[in-house]
Amino acid sequence: MLKDAERFIAVSEYEVRQYAEMGIEREKIDVIYNGIDVEAFHNLPDAGDFRKKYGLTGKKVVLYLGKITPRKGVDFLVRAFSMLDDADASLVIAGNDMGFKHVVDKISRETNVSSRVLFTGLLTGRDKLAAYRDADVLVYPAIHEIFGLVPFEAMMCGAPVIVTDDCGCGEIIGNEDIGYLVRHNDVKGLRNKITEVLACSSDPHEKRKEAAHILRITSHGIS
Repeated sequence: MLKDAERFIAVSEYEVRQYAEMGIEREKIDVIYNGIDVEAFHNLPDAGDFRKKYGLTGKKVVLYLGKITPRKGVDFLVRAFSMLDDADASLVIAGNDMGFKHVVDKISRETNVSSRVLFTGLLTGRDKLAAYRDADVLVYPAIHEIFGLVPFEAMMCGAPVIVTDDCGCGEIIGNEDIGYLVRHNDVKGLRNKITEVLACSSDPHEKRKEAAHILRITSHGIS
């Protein structure tokens, strides 16, 4: 199939490199980033709804949203979270368990943070938006990810984001300086970046406006 194709679409330069490893010439590849419906983020849940529902009022919320798998780096995130010098911080892990949760549970117990780690299961619709809205920071620690929409959804809800530099979405976040990058498995580096972000105050409304502007101009695949 690849040998006979005239053109190729990649959703990031990271995917371009994957094509190259399979012998595809760069001249045949166009990069079109994944799209996001900006209009879907105009009517957000009230601030505090998610915290109230899950007993997190008064806590600093570090959010991960996505499948619980080895490739998503949730274990890496829990190790970094366990090193925070902030007893008021809670880690919320929202997503389906794909057979890796028992490993994450074990790490949280070994690092003595299990009481501050909350698993919500899959969040969709307004529940997902409420989680983004109340997050003090969204961490997306995946590896070998050709794109990843979650950080952009979080930004549209006003949450600052930290992503690993091995993600396609990191190309936009790094190039446009609208978030923070860390190296995958750099536990101390991630701990330091989470600490830095939690210590900063920002205007969620301004962050949403900035994110919407960047998403509109980055690619004609994003409107």
